[in-house]
Amino acid sequence: MENLTLFVIIGIIVTLLLLAIIYLKNKHKQPTNYKAFFIIGITWIPLGISTENYIFSILGIIFIIVGVMNKDKWKENSFTWKNLSPEQKKIKLLMGLTLLITLILGIIFYKFR
Repeated sequence: MENLTLFVIIGIIVTLLLLAIIYLKNKHKQPTNYKAFFIIGITWIPLGISTENYIFSILGIIFIIVGVMNKDKWKENSFTWKNLSPEQKKIKLLMGLTLLITLILGIIFYKFR
């Protein structure tokens, strides 16, 4: 179980580093999407409780607090796919693919531990 936790933590760190690199290379500086923070928080709380990894639950609560504190900015940051530039679409697809690969690797490591 300790090895699995180590793999999960390493996977999270690698994913965050990849997302940070993608974000820093982005030429279009978008304002922060606080609604996404809120949604991430809502999903991380039960994830942390069900896996007994309470760091996720704590981070989920923090994300919810940040999202709710900036609720007035939710509308100004909402973008639809058709309103994005081709470069922004490419970045979002790359981020989604990175998260999907991380999810698949996590399931594989969990299944064959």
